[in-house]
Amino acid sequence: MHGNTVTAANGLKTRHLDTLVGEVRIFLRTLAEQGVPVGGIHLEAAGEPVTECVGGPVAEQDLTHRYTTLCDPRLSPEQGRQLIDRCF
Repeated sequence: MHGNTVTAANGLKTRHLDTLVGEVRIFLRTLAEQGVPVGGIHLEAAGEPVTECVGGPVAEQDLTHRYTTLCDPRLSPEQGRQLIDRCF
């Protein structure tokens, strides 16, 4: 998830769930093409329903509701589930 943050219209740093899904799919496809097993993926996710990444249940205008990160935007648990469901 590193290196893919963008700035929302309100100035907050965010990530887009659709972008992350695309990155994971490319990663999985590339490994499969090379015959390499997937050892794992690293997702920055929170244990609570934060609104730091856009997509799924969070629209850009929702970012300020529960934006609690002091560093990089994290997926909410629901966004993490959606990413896994869409990729695996």
